[in-house]
Amino acid sequence: MTNPKQRATRPLDRFADQIAEVIAVSKRRAFILDLTGRLRYAEDGEECPSPIDITMPGMPLIVADPEVHRRLDAVEAAHTAAVHPAISAVAKQHGPAAERAMFWKGAGAAYHDFTRHGPVVIWRYGMNNAFNEKRRICRGVDEQAAIAFLADIRSKPPAGYRATSPFYVERRGCVVRTYAKASTRELRGVVGSAWRRFGGALVKRFASPARAVAAYEEYEHKRLAAGWAMIGIEVDRSSLSAADRAEKRR
Repeated sequence: MTNPKQRATRPLDRFADQIAEVIAVSKRRAFILDLTGRLRYAEDGEECPSPIDITMPGMPLIVADPEVHRRLDAVEAAHTAAVHPAISAVAKQHGPAAERAMFWKGAGAAYHDFTRHGPVVIWRYGMNNAFNEKRRICRGVDEQAAIAFLADIRSKPPAGYRATSPFYVERRGCVVRTYAKASTRELRGVVGSAWRRFGGALVKRFASPARAVAAYEEYEHKRLAAGWAMIGIEVDRSSLSAADRAEKRR
């Protein structure tokens, strides 16, 4: 007979060969998509109702890996049209990001980007400097459920990805996000105590890195709540930290 300690170390055993994608897994819990695309959850070896509901507005909750640059298909276009207003509504209701987590593959080819707004986690994944990013909206039954869900993801990142700062990838450069409304585009990243555009142009300096990040969170929240869309993420190799600039000169 399997004792509780043994069950807790093998949380995916409950689903055996039914897994299409592992969403999050920790020592006691597992969230997966099964082969039919349905979200399922197990805790201490027993399947039970998930404390998180995950949707991809405008498209099915499917296994969709990042791909190279290409035109959006009809389903992806519907997803883009539906998801931006949904994210704006989350920002209006729950305020700016309370916490972030980010993971990059290899030298910055693809990413998973998470922001938690109260009981809701916005999950973006795509290719560096591409436009076919996918967004999942993960709603917890309460704020603690969302906190625990993000902790599970941090404990075992998506396969092949490594954790980085949400704003900077060491030895690679600044993480720049593009915000758009109609034909207007604003590109913003944080390097140390400064905001920069793609290409390294200075936007604004702050008294400290902490103040630069706090002001960025406020900026992003105001943009999203006002109906702007965050449409892409890329690593800017022109915007290096002081430490990486010094290393590069050696």
